[in-house]
Amino acid sequence: MLDVYHVSEHLHACGRGLHGEQTPAVRAWADGKLPALLAMGPISFLAALAREKHAQRKVGPRRAIQALIDYLRPNVDGLWYARRLAWGLPIGSGLVEGACKNVLGRRLKCNSARWLPQRAEDVAALC
Repeated sequence: MLDVYHVSEHLHACGRGLHGEQTPAVRAWADGKLPALLAMGPISFLAALAREKHAQRKVGPRRAIQALIDYLRPNVDGLWYARRLAWGLPIGSGLVEGACKNVLGRRLKCNSARWLPQRAEDVAALC
């Protein structure tokens, strides 16, 4: 699964390529695309992005949309957010990252514990 936060970052980067830096249109465009991805699914969403790219006359916006497509296309299997939400599964990696941080943190911060970097990495890999 592709973390929804990272997708959102790329949507905002594309919006900046389309509408310029720090304009209200950037946020409006990006914030509108995430619900569209949820509603349409990744295949239809990528097709809509391709149509939007071809409608652009300027090279800069076309490149911005193509960069977003290039990021999303290899990860299309991990973009079925509506299905995951319907199953009650998370669409972000925050839960897993937080669990690893807490579990690993407790293990590595035991009283009088001394860790070699390689051994600490081995324990982290187990998490």
